[in-house]
Amino acid sequence: VAAGVAAAVAAATVVGAAVETIQRLALASPAVAFRLVSDGRLLIEVSRVASALERMRQLFGARLADKTLIFESKESAMRVWGLATTSQESFPTPRLVLTFVNRRAVRDRALLRAITQAYQTVLPRGRYPAVALFVELPPEEVDVNVHPMKTEVRFRRGGAVFEMVYRALRARIADQVS
Repeated sequence: VAAGVAAAVAAATVVGAAVETIQRLALASPAVAFRLVSDGRLLIEVSRVASALERMRQLFGARLADKTLIFESKESAMRVWGLATTSQESFPTPRLVLTFVNRRAVRDRALLRAITQAYQTVLPRGRYPAVALFVELPPEEVDVNVHPMKTEVRFRRGGAVFEMVYRALRARIADQVS
């Protein structure tokens, strides 16, 4: 019995990771349709759409998308933009904080810190927004070979990236009229 339970938990973990991966790929590529089926069960099916906001609506529902703000900032060759929930919407974990660098899904502590600090005065401690953050910069400004799975990056000018993300989000949160 214990072996069966362990196998079921392992299978659920793999399916959960696959769902998260497809969600990230779909969010980064709204012009591409995605379909994920596991054991004959349809888990994700999204058609092509014109924007990341429409994709967010497909993946996470109208309730979340309707509480989302669009933000953007551009300085020389760097652009940060994305979608972020209003300060009235928060979650107990950072599971819906999705970060992308040059359309590649990454997990970066500095980007997460910039996001959480931007929301620090408007969300209770231990609560997180839903954010899809896209950082675009010249390839020579970011090292993607930090982690074998390419999920971690190192910025040449990490402080500048942090500041730009923080300022763009902070300004948009301060003006929550969509």
